[in-house]
Amino acid sequence: MLVRNDMVYGPSSFVRSRRLKILIVWRDLPSLRTPSLARPHCLVTRNRSHEITLACFLENPQTDERDLYRHCDRVELVRAPQTKGVVMKGLRSLASKVNYQNIFSKDFAIPGIYVPEMRKKLVDLLKSGTFDIIYADSAMLPYVYNLHPRAPTVLEFCSAWLHMLRQAYLNEQSVFAKAYYLTQYCSFRLFEFPRYAKFDAGIYVSELHRIFARQFMPRKSFVIPPPIDLEYFNPIGDAMEPMDIVFTGQMNYFINIHSMLYFCGEVLPLIRKQAPRIGLHIVGRSAPERITRLASSSVVVTGEVPDIRPYFRAARIVVAPITLDDGGIKTKVLEAMAMGKAVVSTPIGVQGTGATHGENIVIAGNSRTLAAWVVRLLQDPALREQIGTRAREFVKENYSHEKMTNRLNEVFEQIAGSKQPCGSHG
Repeated sequence: MLVRNDMVYGPSSFVRSRRLKILIVWRDLPSLRTPSLARPHCLVTRNRSHEITLACFLENPQTDERDLYRHCDRVELVRAPQTKGVVMKGLRSLASKVNYQNIFSKDFAIPGIYVPEMRKKLVDLLKSGTFDIIYADSAMLPYVYNLHPRAPTVLEFCSAWLHMLRQAYLNEQSVFAKAYYLTQYCSFRLFEFPRYAKFDAGIYVSELHRIFARQFMPRKSFVIPPPIDLEYFNPIGDAMEPMDIVFTGQMNYFINIHSMLYFCGEVLPLIRKQAPRIGLHIVGRSAPERITRLASSSVVVTGEVPDIRPYFRAARIVVAPITLDDGGIKTKVLEAMAMGKAVVSTPIGVQGTGATHGENIVIAGNSRTLAAWVVRLLQDPALREQIGTRAREFVKENYSHEKMTNRLNEVFEQIAGSKQPCGSHG
């Protein structure tokens, strides 16, 4: 059993005492491929008791949502706006708020593009049905804020935004990027964060996230780590030609950028002093020029791939050389561990997971130690297999779908009785 401060994660004895009607409001269609979309996907597809209505944006019109339709009582989709570029997004966001809201009203919020159709759909849903819980992605705050005073609303916080934006501002070199992060920081700090305290409950993926958010915390707070689907992230399945070292992540995220610049600049040269032919695959979408410039005969930058799992299976070693801290649990590390891989990580990369160095993961605090462990594992298949096997068992014991979804249901059970169910929009 894994203990984290005042929260305990272990076998759950939770038994649902009644059927709940839950309205899920999310930024995109729930999916196992994206950590911020995985929890609602788990809740929907593993649901055996609740009546679930899903309302979300649809980023990709080609996404197959039939599985979610099968598990939900009702699904409402709104096509997400496709505006590109920071300036155009900002202008469209401001214009939409001026057109559909009073810019000085209490419902005004700067971040994001406001789509009135989504708010209208939610109001109509509340008029036509009765819900015990509204469970919403915090990115949907403009749509669920003051939506209904009698419907208990639980917000899911996937990122510690203020802390993350501060880290991005401090570590970014581009003046324009610094200005962007500073603007985002100020807009969140002034317009959005103070509203979180109005909500009934907040769910955080790590204790550090909850600590960072203590100034703007909803009335109740809970820590539930991200779920890892052990059926999906399975060592058995399609693979590719063997790869020496693999790193995965959305590559326009500043933490992943800094991780690869550090690894390729300081760690990889040390590895190649002992193993000159070692190759590296950087796997993930939206790689900026700073990352694509790293490509060479022995460094492959794949860009977006349809399925990350064959790359995990092909990897001899997965690395997580995280150097900047956003306070969260790195799902890329847990996913690689679930795939039965030996992971070599910095301490920040495994922060808050409870993983143990030498038992189910390798933790290295500096460049030389990182390089030494990578070389050792590449040369010792038996040790790689031993650590990988224990890694999957660790994830199975502490981060399974079932355990995290049971914990989420416990939270819903606590919150559902805090207000009267809503039947119409007031």
